[in-house]
Amino acid sequence: LLPHLLARIDGRATVHDIAADRSSEMYQLLDYLFAKQAVEILTPEKKRILLAKELLQKMVETATRTYSDGVAQACLREALDAVDQPEIVSEVQLGPGGFNIDYSFLVYDGLRPHRVMELHDQWISLLEEFLDRLPKKRKKKYVEELMGVLHEEFFEKYSSTELDGIERLTLRLEAQLSGGQS
Repeated sequence: LLPHLLARIDGRATVHDIAADRSSEMYQLLDYLFAKQAVEILTPEKKRILLAKELLQKMVETATRTYSDGVAQACLREALDAVDQPEIVSEVQLGPGGFNIDYSFLVYDGLRPHRVMELHDQWISLLEEFLDRLPKKRKKKYVEELMGVLHEEFFEKYSSTELDGIERLTLRLEAQLSGGQS
């Protein structure tokens, strides 16, 4: 079971997703690993960071489809330059083959919950910076597609308390739609 379990643990998968096909055995194995401190349950603060990371991933992927890979990466690079927090910048790697987000939480280990929430605010600022840097042309199409992704993948997966903090971003997205920018 362990190789099967390890293949499913990526920092984003829920326990339900991990234990989907062999639930009782998987839950027993997860309980054992948790007791041995080989896996951890994310704190509410870390769950919010996870949400922000996943949202950045979806925002960039959507921008790649709406604009191009080059435009999406350039906007991401500019947004990262504007948000000068090593705990954030170090978790997003840009390269010729695309971008990658580190979904581990090693950077946050040992930090006080208050500091993690400060970093969460910086993640939200990064998301807003990325949105602001996208070209106005086709932005309405981008926002419409992104809102669809949010409804399908985020509002169902996360509880309302875990979504705290992204209201600012969703209000901004809604303003983009009502502003009528194409």
